[in-house]
Order: sequence, then structure tokens, then C-alpha cells
Amino acid sequence: EDASMMNYYMVPGAFPGQLDPSALTQGHDINYQEHMENLDKLLFGQKQEIEKLDKEDLKNHQLPLARVKKIMKADEDVRMISAEAPALFGKACEMFIMELTHRAWLHTEENRRRTLQRSDIIMCIERTDIFDFLVEIIPKYDRHSEA
Repeated sequence: EDASMMNYYMVPGAFPGQLDPSALTQGHDINYQEHMENLDKLLFGQKQEIEKLDKEDLKNHQLPLARVKKIMKADEDVRMISAEAPALFGKACEMFIMELTHRAWLHTEENRRRTLQRSDIIMCIERTDIFDFLVEIIPKYDRHSEA
């Protein structure tokens, strides 16, 4: 798809990242509205989880904090990191991965598959404005458009 086709998927006047449901579901049995409701529930649940976080909650995490801290220290300007900072970054990464996965799953179902593939993630990144910062990490040979 070229850059003009990318705009085809966007809803005019909608918030950044919102896809046009008719573009996604043409000729498919995908319930876009249901997916968006599920995404809203996911984001709402994550917001509530963040509001309830305390120091004890930060001890339970999915990502290895040593790896998160190592990535944080990759920035040479970062000298000291508090104990809570890697836990918060880890939680933010978990939330980011969940949202990206949920949005990529739309493309999996659009293609009538049950396995999330690399191409689904790439399409999600290319079609969703909020993931524009990731376009540069997609190798040129995998890109569907030149943005």
C-alpha cells in the first residue's frame, strides 16, 4: 500500500490512531466495534490498575527488572535510577505490549487467521498514528508503504 492508501484506513476527524471500521471489515466477518469495545475495556482496566498501584504492587511484574534497568542505563545521560523507576517503566512496557498486541490482532482476524504474525504487527504500526514512532524500526523490505 502506498501512503495515500494509509489515509484510507483513518477516520476523518477522529482521534489519532482510530481506524475506519468499514475499511477494516469490508468483505470480512470481523466485528470492529467489539474489538474497539474490548480495547476500551483493556485501557480502562489498565487506568484503574495504575490508579491503585502502590509499592507492593510494583514488586509483581512480568518483565525482568534487571533488563528494564539495563535499557534505561543505555542512555548515557542517566546516572542514577531509583528502585521504583524500573518497575514503573516495566509496567508501562507491559501496557504498551498489550495494546499493540490487541490492535495487531485486528489484522490477524482481518486475514482470517488464528495466529498473530509479524506482518500483523507491521500493519498495525503502519495503520495506527500513535505507533508512527515505530515505523523506522520496520526493515524497508517489510514495509507496506513508504511514509
